Amino acid sequence: DYTDMVILGATRDDAAGECFDKAARVLGLPYPGGAPMDKLAQQSRLGTPLELLAPYQQRLDALAEELHTALHTRLQAERHRLNLCAARLSAPSVLSHLHHAAERMEQRKQLLLSALHNRLGTHRARLETLAARLTAASPQNALDRGFALVSTADGRLARDAAALIPGDALRIRLAKGETTAIVQ
Repeated sequence: DYTDMVILGATRDDAAGECFDKAARVLGLPYPGGAPMDKLAQQSRLGTPLELLAPYQQRLDALAEELHTALHTRLQAERHRLNLCAARLSAPSVLSHLHHAAERMEQRKQLLLSALHNRLGTHRARLETLAARLTAASPQNALDRGFALVSTADGRLARDAAALIPGDALRIRLAKGETTAIVQ
């Protein structure tokens, strides 16, 4: 009679019963497989399921409890991780992150503008110095101070009076205007 059973061990699910049913199906025994498997075991030299599983009864209960605890712990850890992700992605969190990023960008913009202003001031001073030197060395400035530029008829500057011969036509450029002269 398959309803006459001895409890070998108890778990929170029916995995042990399903195991007997599957083994019985593989061996060609009828469903449910527990009683036919027990009968087969009594006829064999292996012993009954009770004899085989008795040393492991307490261990089966402990393993089932460990499995339950491990699953519960893992689910709590994953739920915590999911909550952290959700918090990071929540609208206030994202907006706060964007606000802090905008503040950092504004600070960096101010630093860059200050550095640019200082750099432009340095370059402006350098350019003003160079412009003053260029103005001081310009031919027009020399003319304004009372000097003249004298060139020959072919447009070359007259640099040496000894190179000029009487009768050479000269063009004389002054600060304001030009005139001509003949060497005597």
